[in-house]
Amino acid sequence: MTNNEGTSDGPSVQNGVPVRLAGSIKSERISITLISCFIFVAFAMISHRSFLDNESARLDLAYSIVLSGNLNIDEYHENTIDKAFKDGHYYCDKAPGLSLAATPLLFAGKTLFPNRIWHPGDPAANYLLILILISLPSAIVIPLMAAAVKKIAGGSAVFPLFAYALGSLAFPYSTLFYDHQFSAVLLTAAFCVWLLRADNHNNEKPFICALGGFLIGYAAISEYPSAAPGAILFLTWLWTSKSWKSRAFLFAGLAIPLIVLAAYNNAAFGHPLKIGYFFEAHPYFSKGMGQGLGGVTYPNLASLAKLVAAPQRGLLWGQPLILLAVPGAVALFRVKGLPRLACALMVSFFLARLLINASYYEPYGGFSPGPRFLVGSLPFLAILASVGWLRLPEITLGVAGGAGLFSIAHHFTTSAIDPHVPQLFQAPIFHYIIPLMIRGFEPNTLLHGLYAGLVAPLTIIIAAGLWLILRDIPRGFRSDETVGIVVGFLAMSAIFMSSAIILEPSASESSYYLGAAFNRNKQYRQASEQFMMAVSERPDYEKAWHGLGIAEIKRRNYNEAIESFGRAVELNPSSVQNRISLSAALLMSGRIEAASNALQPALDAFPDHPEVRSLHLTIESLSRVKQNGQ
Repeated sequence: MTNNEGTSDGPSVQNGVPVRLAGSIKSERISITLISCFIFVAFAMISHRSFLDNESARLDLAYSIVLSGNLNIDEYHENTIDKAFKDGHYYCDKAPGLSLAATPLLFAGKTLFPNRIWHPGDPAANYLLILILISLPSAIVIPLMAAAVKKIAGGSAVFPLFAYALGSLAFPYSTLFYDHQFSAVLLTAAFCVWLLRADNHNNEKPFICALGGFLIGYAAISEYPSAAPGAILFLTWLWTSKSWKSRAFLFAGLAIPLIVLAAYNNAAFGHPLKIGYFFEAHPYFSKGMGQGLGGVTYPNLASLAKLVAAPQRGLLWGQPLILLAVPGAVALFRVKGLPRLACALMVSFFLARLLINASYYEPYGGFSPGPRFLVGSLPFLAILASVGWLRLPEITLGVAGGAGLFSIAHHFTTSAIDPHVPQLFQAPIFHYIIPLMIRGFEPNTLLHGLYAGLVAPLTIIIAAGLWLILRDIPRGFRSDETVGIVVGFLAMSAIFMSSAIILEPSASESSYYLGAAFNRNKQYRQASEQFMMAVSERPDYEKAWHGLGIAEIKRRNYNEAIESFGRAVELNPSSVQNRISLSAALLMSGRIEAASNALQPALDAFPDHPEVRSLHLTIESLSRVKQNGQ
């Protein structure tokens, strides 16, 4: 058995696991701290201009609490279809943890800047919320994960953690107002606190136990599936505790967020155990969530296989370095004591989340670049993969590193362009992301332009990753390991490119979704071009005609907008939204009587529809003004 106080030029053994020793403890700590800061800067580079339904529902709740003192989101609910409806009010249907965590920050902002207009669609305010609540903790947890690797394997493995943060689904969800990465960080921190103190008396300190229980509980009320791995960790901590006092504080820490959840549920939905998913407003979600327990029934083998191994969208495709979790887990399980227990816990965390996800009625969860419900498992797979990385022969290390660099390029590019990838695109990077780039999509980064906003920062990130790989080669720069890195990168590129040819999507639908992305990004000329391609391919494509109308009305081409909305109405006369859009376009062009006539069928069918009523009142008001003027 050796320690890691000095340096080493070759493999050593720690806890029965062969590892490479990279340097002194002090240099390791400095390196991982710098890398953590680098990761945070990379996250901070991403700044989204628009928010989809999932994010909007959470933001609506936070803003409603701070600005109106209400748990309902009636004032904002029209910006999302992800909502609950009970007793005449709309509510956020999500777990409330992330929204509640945002309220102190919003309250502070409102207090400091009372004259500012605060609303859930504010990109600047929401960017800061994401930065403070998700991006920063996601970077801070990296040193804890590195310490966990050192604890159970005895070696330093920085690149796999770097690739986890910037080359997996952790990256996009560290820059979006979703609960996945937020709860993942909480549970990872709880696990690392338990692991780093599991074999000493510090783990029995009341504060440590209360903190651990609180982190586990808050992860569960932020993302309900986190309750499964959280329960496993909680019971293990309870079992390994040596005193009733420490157990009592562990329970106390857990109870705080659970009481908060119960109080919220009771106030919003009339019972401590009733959650928003039981009251879905949208018929599709209501039907899905009505199956089993909140949409979770029993594991579907086809879904399970797709989640793990589907080309490009599967877990092992998007972040191939995770495959090293297998040899890492095998190595740890051979070591008795804490390494084996930690390994068993991490494997059980992953399996629990995978089985829940495979049992869900919508396994992929809508628009995403991969299986987003498994984001909470990634930190634990990354820790196991780091152990596997430490055991790799040097030439294999280069190939694995090259694959990791490809995944970094993949996920940074996806995050910077549009992480809300429609399910249609089975090869997201080649069928969605690159076509958007070619057509002039403005990256969602702090720097404008494709080069400054994407190419330059990606080059710096890849260079940093390359340095970390070469740093792990004991004898320094060697040509065969460098060739291995190139081979690994090119092999992943070839695999993704070849599979993209097989997974080619429908041309009309592809053009529609590209147009929708340009619309969200406020690039309406490019959106119009894509929608025109979609309707040229499919003249009966109602959604594309409606999208074209939106793009044209934003460009103030009212006649073209009226024509597009008119075609949408012809194709689907019963659509309320089509009627509203056509009427609004006519009104904006000054054709008040025509706007009233276009809206009348919707008013007759849905007299209580809020958008219909509001537009009808506007038309009546303008009609009276016109009559008085005459």
